Amino acid sequence: MGYGRWGMKVARDLAGIPRARLVGIVDVDSHARARASEHHPGVTVEQRLEPFMDYVDLVAVCTPAVDHHEHARMALQGKKHVMVEKPMALTSKGAMELVDLAERSSLTFLVGHQMRYHKLFERILGIIHDRTLGDVRSISCERGGPIDLDTEPDVLWAYGPHDVAMVLAITDCDPSLIHSRGTLDAARGVIDEIEIGLEFPGSVKAAIRLDCKSDNRIRQMTIVFERGTVVFNDAVPGGKLTISGVGNESSGVREIAGPPDEPPLLLECRHLLECIVGGVTPLTDGRFGQRVTSVLERAAISFRSLQSP
Repeated sequence: MGYGRWGMKVARDLAGIPRARLVGIVDVDSHARARASEHHPGVTVEQRLEPFMDYVDLVAVCTPAVDHHEHARMALQGKKHVMVEKPMALTSKGAMELVDLAERSSLTFLVGHQMRYHKLFERILGIIHDRTLGDVRSISCERGGPIDLDTEPDVLWAYGPHDVAMVLAITDCDPSLIHSRGTLDAARGVIDEIEIGLEFPGSVKAAIRLDCKSDNRIRQMTIVFERGTVVFNDAVPGGKLTISGVGNESSGVREIAGPPDEPPLLLECRHLLECIVGGVTPLTDGRFGQRVTSVLERAAISFRSLQSP
């Protein structure tokens, strides 16, 4: 549902999984529907979801962020398994409503935080689990580059879900304190740059900087450990890890390139099908997505408090 830039990729990857069959594509835009028909001959393309509700098992929601909650709710109320792109909703209340709908009907509900499925991010979680470099001390994230403010609410909701999801996966807990500051786009009055500070129980702190004013594409996370540092650069094809410090078996600096044939979206789609078939809870289920939404909502509240006269 939704055949824009990201919806095209989701349709492609789901259609390429042997156990799945793409039976329909939905988009309100006639040009998008024409593209869908060209890319997937033989697949039914419609303007509305309702014609498919009697015979599909899964609905993938890839519409603009402001519509995620409404479209996911429609599919869940129709008793369909759902994959919804991030953010799952723009409020914690809306996110929790989707979680309740999915759980009451025992439906698989996956939120598309695809960075959680990145092979290099899994490598980071392994370093943390094995305590190769000791405990995590701090996390800093920077994500920049233009976004389409005609389709995205602002830079917080466009870029924030990526980094907040990774930070929550690393810390395995919710922040006790959130503060943020930034700037507003003069023409639209929406956030175009923001810095978010997160403090977690214990001593771990995280800083996230999001900027859509720059033309430079930045996708970088730096994790400082007791005995070293890991830098995850996802701006290069496949991604790259730079690990420095003294570990259990080695010291110095190592660079690890991500596997180009295992993009995180494809791995996420495969995981989704495995969860549906096996009745397993997804890594990024509705409750995880709701936690991400809650952090973003709290960051937005903190930002607005500083804008008040």
